[in-house]
Amino acid sequence: MSAEIVNFEFIIHSLIAVGLGGLIGLEREHRLPNEKVIAGVRTFPLTALAGVIFSFLATGDNLALLEIGVIIFGGFALIMAFRELHRPK
Repeated sequence: MSAEIVNFEFIIHSLIAVGLGGLIGLEREHRLPNEKVIAGVRTFPLTALAGVIFSFLATGDNLALLEIGVIIFGGFALIMAFRELHRPK
């Protein structure tokens, strides 16, 4: 596989991930307009893009990067959800 094909695939996958993440975040914000939304139109595309980046870095035998990415983003999501739910009103 040449570098041009990999770069093209990475760009296409990144655009699809950001687009779908944006749609999910937009739907989530509009579905619950009067409630506090922890993750929305900014969070979902960034998380989807991070997933694409870690999956492309973890190709082949180097699956440790994928595990590290899951741990980092899982921990970050838990911390942000805890802070948002316990923020003074």
